Amino acid sequence: MQAVNNFFKTLVELIGPGAVSVIPRENDGYEGTEYKAWRLVFRPALYKYEIYPIAFILMYLIWWRVGRAANRAKAKGWLDSALPILEKNFTLLAPNPKEEKFPLIADGSDAFLSYASGRRGTLGMHTTISLIARHDPLTLIYNHLISPLIDLTSSTPSDTLTIAVSLRPESNPSASTKAWGVSLVGDPAGDTGAGLRTGTWGVLRKEGLNERRRGRWDLSFPQIQPDSTLPAIADTFAVLSESFDITTALLAPSTAGGSGLKEILEDAESSSVLRSLVISDLPAYKPYSPLPHPSPLTITVVLALPPSTPAGVALTTAYLQVLFNLTDLLTPSTGVFPLTNIKPDTVRKMRKVRIESWKEIKEAYSKEHVPVAGTAAAKEGETKDAATTTAPATREYVEWKDDDEKKPKKKPNAAERKAVEEMERRKKERKEKMKGSK
Repeated sequence: MQAVNNFFKTLVELIGPGAVSVIPRENDGYEGTEYKAWRLVFRPALYKYEIYPIAFILMYLIWWRVGRAANRAKAKGWLDSALPILEKNFTLLAPNPKEEKFPLIADGSDAFLSYASGRRGTLGMHTTISLIARHDPLTLIYNHLISPLIDLTSSTPSDTLTIAVSLRPESNPSASTKAWGVSLVGDPAGDTGAGLRTGTWGVLRKEGLNERRRGRWDLSFPQIQPDSTLPAIADTFAVLSESFDITTALLAPSTAGGSGLKEILEDAESSSVLRSLVISDLPAYKPYSPLPHPSPLTITVVLALPPSTPAGVALTTAYLQVLFNLTDLLTPSTGVFPLTNIKPDTVRKMRKVRIESWKEIKEAYSKEHVPVAGTAAAKEGETKDAATTTAPATREYVEWKDDDEKKPKKKPNAAERKAVEEMERRKKERKEKMKGSK
């Protein structure tokens, strides 16, 4: 053991740095400023390069704090301006403004969410406030300086407000016709104008129209209507519709029972904040597989976030009122603004297009998801196929092959079972004789 210790001691002396000479702090030749605390000494002059990353981190934290506070103030300012009309139309707001100091759900520092429910004809209203990343200077530099150079078609981020209202379907189950994910509310026969209310309809700003259409599957169904067939609305907007009748009904003036959307689109100041308004009975993104239930009719409005000034408050109130009017217009049970003059042929055409689309989705899904042998889906399919095939009385069961051909197999009788047992007995005797001979 002593020899091992001597070996390692010699090895350390050979590869080690040698003896360390301890020089008193007062005699080490340092003449700069130093700070002492007990046995700790800090000499700033020795840290020439470390100061830069430390300063960057401190500045980043200060920027993040200020930007985060600015975004929260903007989001809360809009909600405060919208509270009077929201509390008038809904019985539940979440988070509750009366109980929470900051009545919004923060999804990071640049996105804030709110939910409202308890209004006639609606399942709920989801509000999303998406703001510029003021809290992140690196993201600001990329979005405003680098991204436009990489992609010339990209749009500069801005403060946006998205409000989505999902309508409640007809409460009477017998008043709904469902086929491949299509729900025709209030239309038992599926061939009258009281059924499919709007299909997919939208008003979108022409700037960036193609990009918005590519981002939503449901906007591939309607077509852009020529400007000559539209009412007098701002030239900066395009109307997407599956039928001219629907556009006429939705853009009816307020004096004729309309929602007030036409008046907003005609006013330059009010329409300047509108990015898009889409009414859709289909999912925004193409489903990977057939949906177990139809999608509810949803009204989605995207606005540039109105400021908290008196003019901004007036804009917020006007758009929310139009949104609630559209909700009543498209809800059969309310009858406040009944949507009329929709031809039965239009409804049948929209219904046919949707059924064909759902069939294509189901066929594509079925091709990619073939039931695996032994699983519940495969056994279910085999049971159905076997039930449709009449087998002879002599067949006890059917063995399925990979190519779906049925091969009959008889159950062995008593003589066959006895012959098999005799063969097994002889095999066993031969094995025992071979072992004995060895």
